[in-house]
Amino acid sequence: MLKIDGTYQIISAEAPVQLDNPVCDIDRETARQDALADAREDWGSDYSMVQYVLNKDMDAYDDICAMEKSAVYLEVLNEASSAWYPDFSMVKYSLEKDLEAYKDVQ
Repeated sequence: MLKIDGTYQIISAEAPVQLDNPVCDIDRETARQDALADAREDWGSDYSMVQYVLNKDMDAYDDICAMEKSAVYLEVLNEASSAWYPDFSMVKYSLEKDLEAYKDVQ
């Protein structure tokens, strides 16, 4: 995969290419502000739910950034983050589910 104009393109399954991480390239504070805005939009003045969702999303952000990186990981992460950002809990869920499925079909 290769990042071209902000998107990731597969160039070769064999080519060693330095890939960017579409989630962890976002600094933690920006990710937090985006997740907070999303939680506020979903939960309004239910502050305990806003706090719960924000904490869950930031834990997921940290988990995503701590995972072992590979070309497959980054391809799946790009798809998950495109679909779910800034809901990091769903990004993580989708990432883990698809990586497990990838392992099962290899």
